[in-house]
Amino acid sequence: RSEWLQYFRRAMDLNKAMEGLNKENFIIKQRTGETLVKKPGSLNGYDFIIEFLTDCDVFILDHTAQVQIDDCTNCRIFIGPVAGSAFFRDCKDCKIQVACRQLRLRDCQRLDIGLYCFTKPAVETSSEIAFSCWRGAYHGLTEHFAQANLNPEASTWWDVYNFNNGEEINGLLEHYTVDKNSTEEYWEVPVYDDEGEEVGSPEDPVPFNGRVYVGDGEREKAVAEDPQTTATDADEDDDDDDDDGRDESSQLGDSLENTSDKEAGARAEKQAQAAAYLSTFYKERKQAKSARKRQNREEEAAYLASRESEASSSDGNVWARTADLIDFTQRAEKGADHACDMARFRQVLRAAKDSNL
Repeated sequence: RSEWLQYFRRAMDLNKAMEGLNKENFIIKQRTGETLVKKPGSLNGYDFIIEFLTDCDVFILDHTAQVQIDDCTNCRIFIGPVAGSAFFRDCKDCKIQVACRQLRLRDCQRLDIGLYCFTKPAVETSSEIAFSCWRGAYHGLTEHFAQANLNPEASTWWDVYNFNNGEEINGLLEHYTVDKNSTEEYWEVPVYDDEGEEVGSPEDPVPFNGRVYVGDGEREKAVAEDPQTTATDADEDDDDDDDDGRDESSQLGDSLENTSDKEAGARAEKQAQAAAYLSTFYKERKQAKSARKRQNREEEAAYLASRESEASSSDGNVWARTADLIDFTQRAEKGADHACDMARFRQVLRAAKDSNL
């Protein structure tokens, strides 16, 4: 937890520091068919954004606070150590090398990812994602891991958390694969100074399935070349190394799953509260409606009874009863379209009475 607090405080300080910088230097967007490079020292721990690229090669050879990658298609993307999260969204058909504290994929398809990740990588509504161990090197990478506060020997890249486990995404139930013995290309990226001269030699501090990159273009076994050491023994050693990495970062590695469970519980509680509220609302509404109906019927019955009582007081004279039921005091409003001439109506009734109708 203390490491995360340090990261967030540092992120806030960096955001404040970026207020005086040209933000165009910290974003790559809307490019096609280009090779784009950020040299060591050009970002120096700030946030970075990559978006809307097609058929591009991107090399971020520096440490950053967090990186967001959106809507990239058929690209090769190399990202050096990220102190926080690397978030890929809506990316397709890309080859990627990325080292980060937290990896999140959403709405992605057909990505080949060589990964260092201090916590569990998370996959959401994505499919055909191939994970393998980080396979990248450039001069200064070891220092950048230290500046990003990442331990190169504590990676849980294989321990993927799938938000949509068991669901069908893009017609598939299996959304990702993990290859602990990948034979994909190893990315050695040269670093050049302002005069175009290559600086130093590539370096990679991240162990790879019991092997360590030594910087001369070869990868040598970390286990002793003992004739009695079998392949099974080497595999067990690899598993032990994996367990050590898992133990070191298990608390942070489980944070995504715990957060998801808490969110699901809170969502279920809110849904139950909403259902109880709606049930009470409709019950009270029905009761109020029934009460209004009952009151209207009672008032209607009382009104009819009063009219019958008034009519019966006319001693059986039908014309007197009729006169009691009609309001002859009504007057037409001035300018009304339909005049209400009660005087004429009274004359008609009298004529009817006189004619014994």
